[in-house]
Amino acid sequence: MTFEEFNHLAGGVESLATVLALAVGAYWTYTRFIKQRENYAFIEFTVDMNFVGRQDGKWIIELIAYLENKGKVQHQFSDLSFDLAALFRGDPVESSQKFGGQALFPHEISRRPWIPPGNYFIEPGVKAKYSYVAHLPEEATYAMLHGHFTYGDQPAWHAAERTLAVPTDPSFKSTAGTQ
Repeated sequence: MTFEEFNHLAGGVESLATVLALAVGAYWTYTRFIKQRENYAFIEFTVDMNFVGRQDGKWIIELIAYLENKGKVQHQFSDLSFDLAALFRGDPVESSQKFGGQALFPHEISRRPWIPPGNYFIEPGVKAKYSYVAHLPEEATYAMLHGHFTYGDQPAWHAAERTLAVPTDPSFKSTAGTQ
């Protein structure tokens, strides 16, 4: 083999290696960012409700939203709000077609943001807790908390719900701080 033939062979091998490297890089990028979606936040969102106590014919309750970013990128959101509804003593138990046949809580108690509207973020690996103190009429027997937020970088939203029976035991002890 002459030097010129070797040079042509080496050039061909180099071109083949370049094409192979580009193909492997493209496959890695596709797998990581398209298929596994590592360039998006992975958010675990839950809501909770703590009955603190009774006063002046009302229940003082703490409404809590937990957002945990289990992904590898920052999560941006622009709205973190809740709806609180109740079922009162004497209300019939009905279902609502508007909510897919679920039980209807006909009394809207509060519809508010947990935090003022704006642009917020949670870094990867961080768990954030947002709390709002509200009140519920004493005649409420069940309460439903519906929380939701809007993703800041895409036109999508995420929701979570929690439904609880209002305590009836006169020796009620607060559940605050149990999580």
